[in-house]
Amino acid sequence: RAIFTRPAGMIYDCFDESKHKVRPFSIPDDWKRYMGQDYGGVNTAAVYIAAEPDSQRLYIYREYHHGSRTAKEHKAAMLAGEPVRPLTYGGAKSEQQWRDEFAAAGLPVKEPPISDVEVGIDRVYGAIKNDELFVFDDCTGLLDELMSYARELDEMGEPTEKIADKNTFHLLDALRYIISYLRQENKGVAARQAHVRGRAGSGRKVTTRR
Repeated sequence: RAIFTRPAGMIYDCFDESKHKVRPFSIPDDWKRYMGQDYGGVNTAAVYIAAEPDSQRLYIYREYHHGSRTAKEHKAAMLAGEPVRPLTYGGAKSEQQWRDEFAAAGLPVKEPPISDVEVGIDRVYGAIKNDELFVFDDCTGLLDELMSYARELDEMGEPTEKIADKNTFHLLDALRYIISYLRQENKGVAARQAHVRGRAGSGRKVTTRR
């Protein structure tokens, strides 16, 4: 079992492993499925989300992170084992060519409705804070990123606005893209700003759901 430590300046400090990390369970056929994608020649990533009907809960049940493949090869691997084609959002505004490549390969990808990184972070933060987003415990790459995504610190040890090693968090970027669609209303900014002010002042493996 992986053990993750919380860095200073942790961005998703509301993520509680005891609550938001859950054991995998079989996803019912009537749950809608979604995919978020992040692109790169050696770092193409995706996260898969299943939405529980009649609730606000979203479950991340699968992750994908591979490189040196064509869009057609990525598409085949991404859809392998999926009962339906997930509704997919991915990429920055400048990455329309990637979306076009995936569409030509048979996997249409929509442009995320939110392009600003900080606004997207707020959407993810809000979903976690409001206990609406959960991660299967075998999505170890995403869990590692969640627990290490942090702001750079200034000389006083206080978090700055700059994200440390920002370009290495491909799964979190993919998550941000799909959550920007699933959670377009702003639920995260008030909670996140309150925390910052306070700190400144101070269908897979089947088991049961936790």
